[in-house]
Amino acid sequence: MKPLLDHADRVGVNIGIECEPGLLLEYAQELADWIKRLNHPRFGANLDIGHSQVQGENLADVIHLLGGKIWNLHVEDIPGRKHYHMIPGEGTMPWGTIISALRGINYQRFLTVELYTHTQDPQMAAEKSFAFLNRLVNQTQAGV
Repeated sequence: MKPLLDHADRVGVNIGIECEPGLLLEYAQELADWIKRLNHPRFGANLDIGHSQVQGENLADVIHLLGGKIWNLHVEDIPGRKHYHMIPGEGTMPWGTIISALRGINYQRFLTVELYTHTQDPQMAAEKSFAFLNRLVNQTQAGV
């Protein structure tokens, strides 16, 4: 990692690692341990919140644990704990909890919808995702 982080310093980019079920870093705590051990300002998380759901992690706790080290957030809905990416709003993700936790850490970066399961009509998937997330964020801001 040191050569990558040195290069990241030179070019002014952050490096975010994503936890992935079944791979080396599966859980947010494992990634948090790496972040602490490497102690580098450009090293953080590309947090896929659906993966945390699949792993049975408490989503608010994950968001608070990684806090100011989340460079990007992948979002999708998940049916229960099955690793299958769905359009936001069509699964069982606790969206109010997620948005509230993101507000709690003052997250100001991207929400990137990851829907590799919707190759037949990506335009429709993007439009539905945007409409749901936009409505959710605006409702939460208004205190609804």
